[in-house]
Amino acid sequence: MLLSKEKIIIAYYCLALIAFAVSACAVMFDQESNGGIAYINFIIAFTFMVWGVFVLRPFTKGYLIEIPSKTILSFNVYMLWVLVVTIINPVGIEGISSYMNSLFWAAFPILILNATYYFVLHKGDSKWLKKIFLVITALFLLTYYSFYDVDNILMNVHLGSSYYSLYMLPLVLVYPSKIGKICWTIIICLAVFSSVKRGGVLALALAMLTYIITNQLVSKRGKFTKIIIGFCILTAFIAVFAYIGTMGDNNIFERFESIQEDNGSGRTDVWNEAWRLINNQGIVTYFVGNGFNTVVRNSRYVLSAHNDYLEAWFDFGLIGMLLYIISLLLLFKDILKCLKAKKEYAPAMSILGVLIIVLTMISHIAIYYWFNVIVLCIAYFEGRYYREKREFVKKEKDNE
Repeated sequence: MLLSKEKIIIAYYCLALIAFAVSACAVMFDQESNGGIAYINFIIAFTFMVWGVFVLRPFTKGYLIEIPSKTILSFNVYMLWVLVVTIINPVGIEGISSYMNSLFWAAFPILILNATYYFVLHKGDSKWLKKIFLVITALFLLTYYSFYDVDNILMNVHLGSSYYSLYMLPLVLVYPSKIGKICWTIIICLAVFSSVKRGGVLALALAMLTYIITNQLVSKRGKFTKIIIGFCILTAFIAVFAYIGTMGDNNIFERFESIQEDNGSGRTDVWNEAWRLINNQGIVTYFVGNGFNTVVRNSRYVLSAHNDYLEAWFDFGLIGMLLYIISLLLLFKDILKCLKAKKEYAPAMSILGVLIIVLTMISHIAIYYWFNVIVLCIAYFEGRYYREKREFVKKEKDNE
């Protein structure tokens, strides 16, 4: 029995998602485990080539070329600018291998954004795709927990790799099973809390609070029922958070209590240093940028800016930062549109918005490998929203 062209495309996209998940797990091992992982550059390059096949899709017979949404178009412009700056500014890069790796890191989000957006736009959303999202999340969680001894699972280890599963949360919450969503959310909460990352816990808490509120807003239940259910869920949410947050030695609440003593792990000093770098550079680099991840190479603390906007400004110039902000604003506009239209995936989409708002301010999204997960979420929701919008317009024309 021969497989149809459509089934082959769907199967290949799913395999490409798994390939990306494996590469992300390899990056996690390389950054968190002792001694790193061999052939990490080869793994990223291979994954890049797997996704690069989607560049050929518009040249196939019968392919429908459509102008993307304003949000997708804006992110493309921003990421192309990042790629160009990375190409012309190989600052601090040692050898051709390191240079090519930086190009892969800069270009990969472009492939994921466009391949996923057009896949969902043309093929639609399916239960199989949602199951793949769960598989990817499981791989991230297993990789993250593999760094622990059984007795250390909730100790103060500060592993940023927990963010990979945190950023998958919006896609996990589009899965149709309510019990499944609750179980996966609890597991992700355990991962984030166990990392004892204050920024991650804050983002998670605000995101889940937003999800509870927006989920009741888009619900078709009566107002009184919404209030009662919302109150019960909120109470359970607070109880679970309080329980998980006090588990283990040096728990997350103890870290929040020490925030005045350590100034948010020295965030204010790092931000001041990034601002100093921005103001002490030349006029050309002020607008055009210095190159990919160059704050860490120039900072006295040998740390990144821990703020996406300061990082984007120094790395990719004022132009790059403004393109990044415009892209995010367009995304937030679409999130509000989905909430207004009471789309069933609007609450999950709102979680994405909250995670971006919080973690671009106090951490990083755009310069790390997990930016590909954020881009995957953006492309999925944008593709789904504009597919439904296109079908609605078509239905209206047919009724005329």
